Amino acid sequence: MSPHLTSLTLNLVQDGEWPLTLPYLLGRVRDLQNVFIQLPGELSSARALVGWLTLLPNLTALSLHNVTLPAPQLSEMFGVAGRFEQLRKTTIEAKSLPRIIAILNELKPSCVDSLSVVVDSEGEFATTDDIQAYIKAILYACSPSMRLLESLILPEDFVLHFPPQAPPSFDDIKPLLSFRHLESLCLWFNPPLMIKDEELEELAKAWPHLRTLDFGISSSFEGLPPTLTINCLASLCRHCGNLEDLHIYVDARAVTEIPSERSDTGLCCKTLRKIDVGLSPISAPGVIATFLSDIFPKLEGVEVEEKLEYTEEWEEVSRLLKGVGSVRVQEQRQLPN
Repeated sequence: MSPHLTSLTLNLVQDGEWPLTLPYLLGRVRDLQNVFIQLPGELSSARALVGWLTLLPNLTALSLHNVTLPAPQLSEMFGVAGRFEQLRKTTIEAKSLPRIIAILNELKPSCVDSLSVVVDSEGEFATTDDIQAYIKAILYACSPSMRLLESLILPEDFVLHFPPQAPPSFDDIKPLLSFRHLESLCLWFNPPLMIKDEELEELAKAWPHLRTLDFGISSSFEGLPPTLTINCLASLCRHCGNLEDLHIYVDARAVTEIPSERSDTGLCCKTLRKIDVGLSPISAPGVIATFLSDIFPKLEGVEVEEKLEYTEEWEEVSRLLKGVGSVRVQEQRQLPN
């Protein structure tokens, strides 16, 4: 193995077991910048590997997977090992949110500018207290200039067992507004995040650089009426002019056309080409298509769950949008050079 290796992937052959000598065998490899590792489930092996990782002076990207050790042991292990001085990009996949929190709270403060979290909680749901503690851990570990935050916090059988607690609210995630440079935000919770139009506008104002906004896969919203209306998209158009990828659950059964947002005024988002609306209810596809084409003139279609109550209406919206797009292309061709 070259001592100048910069990227390394370590996968378990037998679940939870690493040879204790592995960190010593890797001792000469000091130039690593990117490491993908399945954390051992045995404490001594895990502690040795984490200790080795902290000795890598150039480590900027770390992916930890299969994190199964209890949160107190993780906190002790990462707290003693060191602070990963150069770490900027972090991915963690664990069996519960408290495990994620334990690791984040022991990193160097304000260091991470790209954070991806996946929680497979084996049928257990994150509580409101867990979500709030997780947000605090993000504020501690992540740089004010963070650009990417992905949080997929869903149990394996989230579709089959609806959680008893209330959905996360705007107040729960409001501290994230301090990350003014976010370009990609994905928040998959179950129950899903439920916010109102005026709250989404506050988010949009705080994150003008957003390119991706994803509030969760549609199945997690099943049985919950949307709290956002389609009118909220005008706020995203107004404040997030670089938006390219949008996944959102809205009530599209009523729309208020806003003349000042029409595309010919320049107050529009010309980068968005696709919207995923999942299970969103809709009526009057023609009105909705007109509204969407006004604020997103490059929009080519709408993605929706197949064979559900409103699938045909959204497919009609997509057909109408393609027609509007063709007309606009013809108009552009006829303009004098």
